[in-house]
Amino acid sequence: MPKNNPQEIQFIYFDIGGVFLDWYGGFARVARALMVPEQAVIDALAQFGREIDLGGLTWDELGQRLQKEHKSTHGFVSPLFKEFVAGFTTISAAHQLAKDLEGKLKLGLLSDVELELFKHTSTQGKIPSVFFETKVISSEVGFVKPQPEIYEIAENRAGVVPEKIFFIDDKPENIAGALARGWQGYVFDTNQPKKAVAEIRQLLTVPVQTLAK
Repeated sequence: MPKNNPQEIQFIYFDIGGVFLDWYGGFARVARALMVPEQAVIDALAQFGREIDLGGLTWDELGQRLQKEHKSTHGFVSPLFKEFVAGFTTISAAHQLAKDLEGKLKLGLLSDVELELFKHTSTQGKIPSVFFETKVISSEVGFVKPQPEIYEIAENRAGVVPEKIFFIDDKPENIAGALARGWQGYVFDTNQPKKAVAEIRQLLTVPVQTLAK
């Protein structure tokens, strides 16, 4: 865990998947929609996820590839990403954290995600309904974490020096990319969200008693 200076933090960036929502349930939904093995969906996203997050491949195109590979002729409803989003579960403790921080610190989103999927997710209550100063979305800016360029864009939009930015993400390599630029950060454990949020509150000196039950 990096050393943090809570009194110096002015801007907090949140990742979306793995922090505000658990998206693993989406694999099974997509697999059923395509009539292909769930592991095939997982493997395909591991292989092509970066291309999707940069906007170079659509979810429907991915689905068509999977069906061709597994000889499935089952028709699916477009856009396929809606099936993926339907399998998401919200992480209530992280949602409450964002609500408690609203008005105390400036908040932003920094996420690797396809734009239309992001927009749909936003309408489904999977992202907290708080004011985000800026939303740095990989498919819009053309870079993904942990590429330095996406952090530079985020810094410019935050309008504060790197040392006063705090980043919450579920992937250690993405936090490492932020720390390399002088940010502060925390690796969020999706499997223990209440514990993670309690530790973040301690780092940010936000009262722990407001932790979502």
